[in-house]
Amino acid sequence: MSTPRQGRETGISAAGVSFRQHLFSLRAQLPLMLLLLTTVILGYMYRVALRHDRLETEGDMLRGQAASAIALQSDLEYFLRRMDMPHIQVKFSELSPHANIRAALLADEHGKVLAASEMSWVGREATSIALYAGYAGKGEPPDGQTRLSSDHRLVVSVYPVLFDSTEGAILESRRTGTLFWATDTSSMLDERYARTDRWMLQISSMVGMVALLFWLILHLVVSRRVGKLLQAMERAEQHWGKMIHSGVSGHDEIGRLGMSFDSMMHALVQSSAQVRELSQAVEQSASSIIITNRDGLIEYVNPAFTVTTGYAREEAIGKKTSLLQSGFTPGEVYQGMWETLRAGAVWRGEIQNQRKDGSLYWDSIIITPVRDEEGEVTHFVAVQEDVTARKEADVQLQLFLRVVSHANEAITITDVDRNIVFVNPAFLAITGYSAEEVMGKNPRVLHSGLMDEVFYEEMWSNINETGKWQGEIIDRRKNGESYVAWLSISTINDESGEVSYYIALFSDISARKAAEERIIHVAQHDFLTGLPNRMLLQDRLEQAIRHAEREKLKVAVLFFDLDRFKSINDTLGHLIGDKLLREVAARISGASRASDTVCRQGGDEFVIVLPELVSADDVPSIAIKLLRAVAGSYSIEELEVEVTTSIGISLYPEDGADGDTLLKHADTAMYHAKECGRNNFQFFTRNMTTRAMERSATEMKLHHALERNEFLLHYQPQVDRASGDIIGVEALLRWNNPGAGMIMPGQFIPIAEESGMIVPIGEWVLREACRQNMAWRKLGLPPITVAVNLSAVQFRQKNLGEVILNALYESGLPPSGLELEITESAVIRDSEAAILLLYELKDLGVKLAMDDFGTGYSSLGYLKLLPIDKLKIDQSFVRDMMEDQADAALVSTIINMARNLNLKPMAEGVETSAQLDMLAQYGCDEIQGYYFSKPVPPDEFVAFFRRHLGR
Repeated sequence: MSTPRQGRETGISAAGVSFRQHLFSLRAQLPLMLLLLTTVILGYMYRVALRHDRLETEGDMLRGQAASAIALQSDLEYFLRRMDMPHIQVKFSELSPHANIRAALLADEHGKVLAASEMSWVGREATSIALYAGYAGKGEPPDGQTRLSSDHRLVVSVYPVLFDSTEGAILESRRTGTLFWATDTSSMLDERYARTDRWMLQISSMVGMVALLFWLILHLVVSRRVGKLLQAMERAEQHWGKMIHSGVSGHDEIGRLGMSFDSMMHALVQSSAQVRELSQAVEQSASSIIITNRDGLIEYVNPAFTVTTGYAREEAIGKKTSLLQSGFTPGEVYQGMWETLRAGAVWRGEIQNQRKDGSLYWDSIIITPVRDEEGEVTHFVAVQEDVTARKEADVQLQLFLRVVSHANEAITITDVDRNIVFVNPAFLAITGYSAEEVMGKNPRVLHSGLMDEVFYEEMWSNINETGKWQGEIIDRRKNGESYVAWLSISTINDESGEVSYYIALFSDISARKAAEERIIHVAQHDFLTGLPNRMLLQDRLEQAIRHAEREKLKVAVLFFDLDRFKSINDTLGHLIGDKLLREVAARISGASRASDTVCRQGGDEFVIVLPELVSADDVPSIAIKLLRAVAGSYSIEELEVEVTTSIGISLYPEDGADGDTLLKHADTAMYHAKECGRNNFQFFTRNMTTRAMERSATEMKLHHALERNEFLLHYQPQVDRASGDIIGVEALLRWNNPGAGMIMPGQFIPIAEESGMIVPIGEWVLREACRQNMAWRKLGLPPITVAVNLSAVQFRQKNLGEVILNALYESGLPPSGLELEITESAVIRDSEAAILLLYELKDLGVKLAMDDFGTGYSSLGYLKLLPIDKLKIDQSFVRDMMEDQADAALVSTIINMARNLNLKPMAEGVETSAQLDMLAQYGCDEIQGYYFSKPVPPDEFVAFFRRHLGR
């Protein structure tokens, strides 16, 4: 307990410390330093101002008096020449009233005063006047001067005065006197100094106010904030561990110092919290944590250690970790562990330990060395986890893996996102894939494409509802071979009941299905021809009708009957008749589409079901094709048999809503075809029969169009988008029939292709286009390329290269002036032969373009192999790209793809400037369409080309 005196001494001591802190604080030091600085600056400014006043006053007086003295000198010499002494005295008398003029006089060459500002000085010796004696006659220059006295108190002017007159008794010719003038500077200096004192007083007031304001700003910005920061630090010392905010911030150094202090305090508080959390985490960790010294003596264990081992903390502290050894772990494990730890590295491993009660358990251990500041290992921290349950599960897992590995059924496990995470060897054997090729992939890699999306949607709907599904599915092996599998899928749920995995088991039942299909095939197919029989026909027809009803499509039924087959059977015998039926069946099948169903109804009757028809307009061409396929000569056992057929056609839904009705109506139409002369087809609807006959008439006219010179070519320009130059034309075929007028290509080209007439017509187009292009060049037009379309039929000509060479040779056109446009379907149909043919054409020197790109079967894999120069974007995409984002995206994609493949993109069907601008934005190189010109005859194109050149 302190005494009152000690208390007073302590208070005095604290007060002294507080006074010293206040005296040397920024709050006290800043105003003192500011006051001292202001005083020094003002004193210096005052001295400079006084010196400036003195120099300026002296300069003004020197210049003014010198000018006045020179003027007075001139006046005196004037009056002296006239001997006018009264006026001379008047001049000096005028100077006497000026208080600052100390002396002014005129002395002759003998030093006698002739006139002066003081009348008492006249007649006296000039040297008797103190001022004159002190400042005149000291080696002044011959023309005189004005100067300051040595004490700067007087301005003295001494100038010679010429006495130039010979008249009078006093003065003689060529004598020189002296003008003396002394002025006191003190009065003018006093006036200047007084003005400077007033100015300095005003400046001092302003500077004082600025200094006061500056001190206030410094106080707010610096000293006050530094004080707050210091107080915060003192509070932090007293309350360590609590968050202290200085309240100081800003972009300057003190503000940043305050924010740094706050950040440091925040970090320290967080660090303290983290240390507490780390301590809690260690104490509450589910894993056993052991800290030993470098000799392996235990210094710390957490509660989890006591729970796992059964040893209390007091029983473990100070003991070696060998306390837990079971004796079942090989000594080499411990030896390797200590070698690793002594090397300063982390050791990981699993050891079988023993609890206090003698039970064994497996520990997964991570031991980490702890180093001091010098890098020396001082302790080891071991984190141990009881993995006995996991080890037992591993044994079970290994058993499961052996069972799965030897299973005959393929097993696949996918995660909840249906990505494959496990497959067994049976899966690899059945599918042909390796594990690396399917891991992480969706099982859809096995899809054959033979199961529609509805099947998969129903399958997954069942799985999501019931948790399982099983059934048959057709998948595909890696080599492309399809197979039938019996598939079973089940869900695996986690503890919360949510789906975590899917497991699928399947087996290849292709052999069994093949046997079943052989039995079904015998029951559903005709034994003679191998075609579907009446039973399968009914099923296929009903399916086609149901599909057409859903999709709003049409179905056609074609009923065949061989003409006069009975006489062939009766004359040549049933053996020849059966062989003839097989040949007819082969020809019908060969002329049919893959989607069609060709059936032998019985005897010499055949039926074809044409499903998924958008329009009935396609049926006549198919019927004509079938008539031609069947009609002709058959060579059977060295006999030539001529056969024709009659076809009746019915349509769904116009002619019936079910299969029986359609078959009956087609049969009726077939008999009508026989009545019409056989070897023709008839529709159950008279209107369609008429249209078919018109199509047949068009074909007949087409056979004579070439020989009658009814074909002509129109040309549409192709323009370089960047330069606007015409770089080529496309030759477009027109048919001017005398009876029907101008027939557009869409009306006769399909007929020409089906009839084979497209081959001679295509040869004529090639020769005419080459001839016309050469003719334009001879007219002096710039060389351009003429593009000619090749149909798929022409493309399959074996002598196509020879035909093209002949066209170029006959016209004289260089190969670079010809561009051949082909379609995707023409190339894909026989890709290997097509690629070889294209390379042959490329070797000829002609250019190649892919026409109508994007509308057919686009195989990018084949596209990169083709030696083409250009991709032509179909006009259907260009026409709708301003309104349809999908078409715009397709156009942009095709252009980018063409550029990436080093091909030139060309857009067809450009009709507006908006389309042109969008294509320019996409980077399309070449343009064709009505925006520049419609297809025109050769003469009109010449005129158009010349106008374009002169634009």
